[in-house]
Amino acid sequence: MKYVSSAIKGIAIASIAMIIYSTYYKFWFDIDEVFLIFVLSSIQAILSRITRINFRLPDLLYLSVNAVTSYTIAFSACMVMGDIFTLNDFLKFTWAWLLTFSLAFLYSYFSNRKKVDDINKKIERISKL
Repeated sequence: MKYVSSAIKGIAIASIAMIIYSTYYKFWFDIDEVFLIFVLSSIQAILSRITRINFRLPDLLYLSVNAVTSYTIAFSACMVMGDIFTLNDFLKFTWAWLLTFSLAFLYSYFSNRKKVDDINKKIERISKL
């Protein structure tokens, strides 16, 4: 179930990225492109979850691994769709990816921070007993 929730979060983040990208560049994606982006985003989210659970990495290294896999998968999707052919297209893609990854990282950081704070409050309450 944890992997399903990770995949759904990945699809939600991909949806936000597509809205940002299409609003800025004034176009929309085809159905097959949307499906490809959703599938690859869910795969990336599941890989991120597996990396977080199975490997005890420091936060900065985990963030770096997550960023590299995210960028690689997103770049591969753009190459498959045939969107990146010039340096200008590459820079546009990198800008949109960086913005989306930053939003996803901040969401993940603050949602995990809330969970950690809740756990700390429960521990304090138990220790006072």
